[in-house]
Amino acid sequence: MLHTIKYGTGSINVHLPDTLPVDVFTPRQVPPLANPTAAFIKALDMPEGCPRLGDMAVPKSIAIALPDETRPFPIKLLLPVLLEKIFSTFPDLNHSEVRIVVGGGLHEAPDKAQLKRILPQDLCGCTVVSHDAQNSPMRHMGVTSRGTPVEINAAYADAELKIVMGMVDAHQFAGFTGGAKGVVVGCASAAMIAKNHSMLQSAGAYAGNIEGNPVREDLNEAGAIAGVNLAVNVALTPDKKIAALFVGDPQKVMRSASHETRNLYGLKQTKHYDIVIASCGGSPKDICLYQAQKALDPARHIVSPGG
Repeated sequence: MLHTIKYGTGSINVHLPDTLPVDVFTPRQVPPLANPTAAFIKALDMPEGCPRLGDMAVPKSIAIALPDETRPFPIKLLLPVLLEKIFSTFPDLNHSEVRIVVGGGLHEAPDKAQLKRILPQDLCGCTVVSHDAQNSPMRHMGVTSRGTPVEINAAYADAELKIVMGMVDAHQFAGFTGGAKGVVVGCASAAMIAKNHSMLQSAGAYAGNIEGNPVREDLNEAGAIAGVNLAVNVALTPDKKIAALFVGDPQKVMRSASHETRNLYGLKQTKHYDIVIASCGGSPKDICLYQAQKALDPARHIVSPGG
């Protein structure tokens, strides 16, 4: 029997004997939002757990943290909507004081070619910063109760209003991505990331769990110390369309979004298998070895001992 698996921007075929019993698990096919732009505008006017932009103090500077191209977040669709909302709400704001910080944690800093691929062509005069965890200027903003130094890219940390945009997905030891993670990992120093990730083998640090998960709780606390005001999170369909959209307080948004993501994509495990063949879903999830190896985590949980 022939089985097709997503690989990069295409697929590969796996031939298995017809006599071999095979179960195939794929993400649920869920309908995308009919009008994601309208849904985003509505969510910005009704944020969860925090004031609307128009009810906040007028800032002199704004920072927006975005993911790099290892995440299929729809930047070109949503960022222009956010910028239009910002400039209509704060008409006297100097556009160059809106800093778009593209962060990928320990990934290489995005170069001009990557920025061109992921950012809209018209950025309304905003300042663009490529985060480099090793070399970017950082601000030390405090220390979490677990001893993680909160060291954030200075372009982001120095802004008066701080926004983060990103997607929510299962994460092998943070439970789920989302919330303030795009800042406190995406725009953090290498030392900060290393200290937080040192808890990856702690009890409770596993995919799909945010309760009693020290990695996630440390990220939440770091986000509060860093002063992240507003999170924009999306859950995507297997075709990378927006299935659900959330705007508001980073921790509240992360909880709502992770709950919805679990309902959309969580599959119940009923048995273990002698052989597991896993795909992380193609590009950009397998854009590099570091990203692709994440498919091993769910695979190892369903393989039989010695399988």
